[in-house]
This record gives sequence, C-alpha cells and structure tokens, in this order.
Amino acid sequence: MTSPTNDSIPPRRRRHVGSCAIIIAFCVAVVMCFLLCNPQCLRSLHDWMSPKTFWRKDYDKIVRYHIRDYHVPWSEQLLAAIAVARKHGERLYLEDTSPTEFARNRGNVQSVEIFESEQWLLRYVSDFLAEHCTPDGQHIDDSGAIRVFPSEEVAQDAKEMLDYAPGSVGVVTREHFYLQYLLGVWQRELGIRHRELRTESSSRYHFEKALDLADCVVICPIMTQDERSGEVVPVANTCFPFGVTTKHRTEQGDKFSLWYPAVTTDQHGLICLPVYRAMIAELALEAVDADGTRVTVETFGLRDIAEPYRFGLYEPVVLSGEQLSQLTSLPGFEEELRYVKRRVFANLPLDNTETLDDLGIVFEEPDRLQAIEGGLIMPTLRYADEFGDLHFRGLTRTELTQQLRQYRDAHADQSSSVTLGDGDNFIVLRTDGRTYLCRFLTHIDRQVFGVLDVWDLGWVRW
Repeated sequence: MTSPTNDSIPPRRRRHVGSCAIIIAFCVAVVMCFLLCNPQCLRSLHDWMSPKTFWRKDYDKIVRYHIRDYHVPWSEQLLAAIAVARKHGERLYLEDTSPTEFARNRGNVQSVEIFESEQWLLRYVSDFLAEHCTPDGQHIDDSGAIRVFPSEEVAQDAKEMLDYAPGSVGVVTREHFYLQYLLGVWQRELGIRHRELRTESSSRYHFEKALDLADCVVICPIMTQDERSGEVVPVANTCFPFGVTTKHRTEQGDKFSLWYPAVTTDQHGLICLPVYRAMIAELALEAVDADGTRVTVETFGLRDIAEPYRFGLYEPVVLSGEQLSQLTSLPGFEEELRYVKRRVFANLPLDNTETLDDLGIVFEEPDRLQAIEGGLIMPTLRYADEFGDLHFRGLTRTELTQQLRQYRDAHADQSSSVTLGDGDNFIVLRTDGRTYLCRFLTHIDRQVFGVLDVWDLGWVRW
C-alpha cells in the first residue's frame, strides 16, 4: 500500500490544509505578540511552568510536598540554574517528580564513602577553621566587611594548609572540591583586602573547579520580601559570611561536618555549593550568636540530589528581614533591634559600681546616673513592660543611631546624664559603640535607692 502524494490529494483538500496552517501560524503569532507586550502575563506563564509540587518517599509512603510559597516568582532563578548546569555539561535535577516516582528515600540516609586519609584531611582543615576563622566582632576590615581570615598570619597559614595539608597521606589537595572552595574564598578575600583585581579570576577558577570535582552541586535561590513593594525578590550579589554547614556520616559511623564560609549569591540570588551527595541533615544557613557560637538561622534543601544527576535545584528559601540581617551582619550590627535584644541583668543594685562601670555609667546621689566620659545616656520611651518584653514597634538600628546622634548634637554642651523616676527607661551608649536599654525601678527596700533591668542591644555605628 503506497502513501498518498501531493498529486493524489484533491485540490480542495490541499487548499483547506493550507488555510488551516496559515490560521494556526497567525494565532501563534498573535499569542506571542500578546505575551511580549504583556510582561506580567509572560511572568505568570513562567511561574505556572515552574515546579509547584514534588513527590518523595518517606519510609513506605509516597508523600506530596508543596513549595513553601506558591507566589514566589522564581522562573528567572530556574532558568539561571539550568544555565549553570549546562555550562558544566550537566542536566539539572528539580524537586518536581511524577506521582509514581520519588526523589529520594529520607528514611535511609546513605553514608559518605571516603578514605581514612581524606577523612583526616577534612578533620584537620575543619579544626583549623574552627580555631582561627569563625567570624566575630574582631573579624572586620576597614571597609566594614567581615573577614574569614582575620589576620595576614592566619591567611598565610591557611594558604599553606590548603596547598600542602602537612601530614596528609594519599590525598591530592588540589583535586578535592572542598579545599578548592576554600581556596576560592581565600583568593576572593585577598583581592578585597589588597584591592587586587587579578585575584577575581583566580577565585572564580577555584570555585568552578570545586563544582567540577564535587560529588554533586546544590543550587538554591535565596529570596526575601521587599518591604516597600511586598514582593518576593532574590537576594542578589550578597555574601553570607557565616556560611553554610553540611553534616555527613561515614561508612564506619563517624559523623563530620563541613563549614562553607562566605557563601555568596550571584546576580539571580542563587548559591551554588559543591557538596558530598549523602547528608544526614538539611543544609544550614548559619550566623554567629552574641557569645561567638554559630547558630542555625534557616535550613534548605533535602538530604541529597537523586542519582544520576549531579546538579540539583532546591526550592527557594524566603528569608525574613530579620533573618537576612542576622545572616549578613556581625552580632549586634543587625538591622532589626528585636532580633538581638537579650536581658543581661535583672534587679541590678545601683551600688554595684563595678557592673555599672562595665555598662558605662556612674551612679550619682541622690537620683542621677551619668555616662562615663565619651559615652551617652538618652532618656527614651517606656519600651520595657513589667514582663520584660521590649516594644520597639519596628524601630531599626539605623533609626536608633539617628536618634542617638540627634540627641548628642542637641546636648553637646551638657554632661550626659539622666534623672531617674520609677519605671523610667533610658539607653546607654558606651564609647566602644555597645548599647544597652535600661529600666529603673524603685526598690522595695528603702535602704536601697533602686535597681536596674538591663537589655543588651548590641553595637551601633556612628
């Protein structure tokens, strides 16, 4: 049986087919013009095409999971992640699967297969970072940026360690993705410290090599809600100095963690992190607490990327304004006050001269407190109630700094002091920038003039 040729098709039918093709082409052109002329509709189409749900096997059940916020416009981040994977010749794994499949088995976490020498190397490097490179109040340069390597000596020791790893056996450090990532951080910080543009290409080389060598690569959009527009927007070109932590377990049952300092997003708000495929906990975005310990602020992603994929895109993490400030600022320098308030003294007697001196104030009889020379005392509204809660009502650290500066300028010719009445509140600014909120209460014992409740508000900058 022969297939029909154009000559065997009746002319009327040929004209009908041609007319249909023209009509279809015209409709497609109209739709494309409409979408191009209406970016909002095109954005909606992209969002509709983006993954909304995924299926995962938890133990013996297949469970449907939802992306946290259905209104997160992350089509741009999706396309950018696809471009990153294609650049490395890889396919991108999405957390979006059919109901008959599942991404991974969370109830059966796989162990990391590494040699003893590699495990020793990771422990050696992690110990060095924990001892010398945890960012805190002392790790800040002249430009206000937080440094991972706090001094030239530590930076030099870190470079030698990453290049040679003294004492390691059977491990080529230049071929390990985690050390390549740290070398990229080192080179980038070197360029910032010494303003050397040539180090930018060196850091990019190490980061790219880390992605090529890694067991798998996590890509995650970091986003936040814009206070003015109310829209969810990417956190672009932002450094998270306290980094990300991953947790793993070896075949022998030994657990270890890897700290990735100075994680930085790209122009699309994406972080690309080279990691071991198997994890025993979600990846953790971390900050440093007031006492210098690292604390988890937000987790993202799942335990691993399903094989055989090597690059995988996780669902977006949407940070609150307070979280974003905590993750990118030193303790006490966060923008939101209520995130760092903590009570340090309750019922502090005013005759405790040593503690008052630490706070930056001196008690003067009968009812006045005066700031130590160079400090400032500013009376303020009664933010603290009888339960010890603070009510700053959205007051930011920038606004508080402005208030302190205005008060200082208005009282430049006067000594900084305050006359106390029961329940009065005042803010103390020490010469080093440390700030406290204090509340004065009349003491029930008439032999004692009064007591203070004190909250630590961290540091402010002039």
